Amino acid sequence: MIRLLLAVALAAFMGCSGAPKVGESCVIDADCRSGASCVAVGGEGLRLCLAPCDPMETVICREDDEGSPGVCLELEDGGACFTGGHVKVGEACDASADCVIGALCVDEGDLPLCRVACDTREPSCLGGQSCVSLGRGHRGYCAAVPSQTRVF
Repeated sequence: MIRLLLAVALAAFMGCSGAPKVGESCVIDADCRSGASCVAVGGEGLRLCLAPCDPMETVICREDDEGSPGVCLELEDGGACFTGGHVKVGEACDASADCVIGALCVDEGDLPLCRVACDTREPSCLGGQSCVSLGRGHRGYCAAVPSQTRVF
């Protein structure tokens, strides 16, 4: 009886609150507002409503009335604008979904680190950095420009 009451209360609450917005948790695609998909992020079973994107064309997703800015992550069947994890730029990561908004997890050889994402067509890296292509579409990340070694 208690389970039935809880189920009815949950259904009433979900009906009153509307579908989850982009960036909010979900279980299946039908839970999300129109145009968004329920996507698994991270390795802990977390699923979020995310707006679709083309990872070969879109690097940085722009904020619109349905969501937040983010990075277009490559998925098995396309891409989704991910609004960010909790790992800061310069810190170790396992996947791009771990990184804060606007960053990608990049393996430069030693240890994968969160790096600021950039579009190779319109680099927006800070001074002393350049947009390094990831070799897929226009996707890139900001990396320090190697200093010129001078021999005297």
